[in-house]
Amino acid sequence: MLIELVVVILALQIAGISLFASLWILRSIKGTYVRELWVGVQMVLLLVVIGMAIILLDFLQFDIESIIPRDLLTSIIIILISFYAAVSTYMNAKIFKAIFGTGMSDQKALNKFLRFAQLPASAANVLMDKTFDMQCDTCGKEVEYSIPDVVRAHPDIERGIEIEDGLGERNFTLYVRHDCEDDFREIPVQHDKNMVPRSQKESRVVIKI
Repeated sequence: MLIELVVVILALQIAGISLFASLWILRSIKGTYVRELWVGVQMVLLLVVIGMAIILLDFLQFDIESIIPRDLLTSIIIILISFYAAVSTYMNAKIFKAIFGTGMSDQKALNKFLRFAQLPASAANVLMDKTFDMQCDTCGKEVEYSIPDVVRAHPDIERGIEIEDGLGERNFTLYVRHDCEDDFREIPVQHDKNMVPRSQKESRVVIKI
């Protein structure tokens, strides 16, 4: 009985701390859809905390069984925790996908680039196996990359590739992701219309590793 009581108290404390931390995270979320989804997930966590508190009262000899059987309450809490874990995993997957990219074949990634840049399919023959390299301005390492690498690193391609048209010229800025010592950095590299690298700008931190 004592061990079960300690476990319930510990679980309630952990859930309470998680709820408090999640409310702090909520303040930094900007997107409306993500914010609403996160609020819904935290409401589930709040129900878990309430359920655990009721179980604690039951252990402390309060008459809870007359309101709801402990086994039923425990089953409901398990379902809520499973739902919370599933949705949290889904949201974390989207976050990590946005930071570290997604799996995609070279052909599929290149086709996505050609559609985005409105280039003919024949351009794939030139760009498929073409690789570039530049030097990181922070760690000094040589960074090798290709267009499919950049596309894979940015599921939202508009965040990874910028196209500038003007005076009959077209320039591409590729944001190359790079594992740089304790940082995961992004290096803007400008290419001309023939995809020849011309210049690079100062890198910026995407996330601390």
